[in-house]
Amino acid sequence: ATINMSNNQIYWYPTAGFTVNPGTSQINFTGAGGGSITTYGQSIYSLTTLGAPYEGAVSIDSTSFTNLTIGAPTASGYYTTVTLSGNITVSGTLTANGSNGNQRIWFKSNTVGTSRTITAANISFTDVDFTDITAAGTASPFTGTRLGNAVNNSNITFPAPKTVYWNLSGSQTYFGSAGWATTPGGTPSSTNFPLPQDTATFTDTGAAGTIQLWTCNIGTLDMSGRTSAMTLNIAYPSSPAITVIGDWKMGSGVTLGSYTNPISFTGRTTQTITSNGVAFNQPIQINSLGGTVQLGDDFVISTGTNTNTLTVSVGEFNANNHNVTAYGFTALSGSTVTMGSGIWRSEEHTSELQSH
Repeated sequence: ATINMSNNQIYWYPTAGFTVNPGTSQINFTGAGGGSITTYGQSIYSLTTLGAPYEGAVSIDSTSFTNLTIGAPTASGYYTTVTLSGNITVSGTLTANGSNGNQRIWFKSNTVGTSRTITAANISFTDVDFTDITAAGTASPFTGTRLGNAVNNSNITFPAPKTVYWNLSGSQTYFGSAGWATTPGGTPSSTNFPLPQDTATFTDTGAAGTIQLWTCNIGTLDMSGRTSAMTLNIAYPSSPAITVIGDWKMGSGVTLGSYTNPISFTGRTTQTITSNGVAFNQPIQINSLGGTVQLGDDFVISTGTNTNTLTVSVGEFNANNHNVTAYGFTALSGSTVTMGSGIWRSEEHTSELQSH
């Protein structure tokens, strides 16, 4: 039997003696926007989620499948995010195929730092990112095309980190068709889209106007060689707008647009922010489990709006003896803030803080 579900939800409440016999049924999620699968350990024979035009979010608890197919977003610069609250098993084939480097699928745990296991007999992966995922089964180690290592994964084979260079002129999107080349001024190709383990570099080649950047797992973003004018807009549609796993390096020609969605630094080791005199114009969040985000020079978040705050949620923020300016500061329980000898300025509290 084939079952088409427009609400994209499966919820089987666990009661004594309740067992689902899936037979050889095919379940299709036909509504846009992802879906949720809650079976409390029951089985599904074959399930296919729809590739939405924009971002989709699929949540799955501990479920066994014969076949599972995750549809990719059909527009560039968007993700289908698959969040696992338990371990899943696929005895047939797990298929997750994005396209063009910039239409990606992202498997991650629902709890940062808690690994979820995907056990699969066969896989087909293209343009997939992973966070807190352990691969198991006869298909492991998992392999595929343009797989992204977005931290804390086991038994998955990722391409070696590479450095790519932006080479499109005029106003574009970061996800723009064939925007990245393997050498400065080289021929761009969609296959060079920067993965979470890569370094994305902006030099004075190309990018004469505005670059739009939204949902993305960024490795290192290196704009230090950009001296001519370029505006980077970190914009809608999601929060956080982007996650950064590596370093962030500003260039003197760069201006950041003003938006309310935060940049989230999520690496698990040490990340360095080098501002080069350029101010951030959006909130900054530190979500670095077991890691440290440190400053390479003075750090400023524009105080023009009360949303432009620095929040240390997880891990350590180390000012490294540099000055820090923001509308406000928040440090959550369990996090660490190392102020050093720099001056901290807060518009919210109209005061200066200094630690020696």
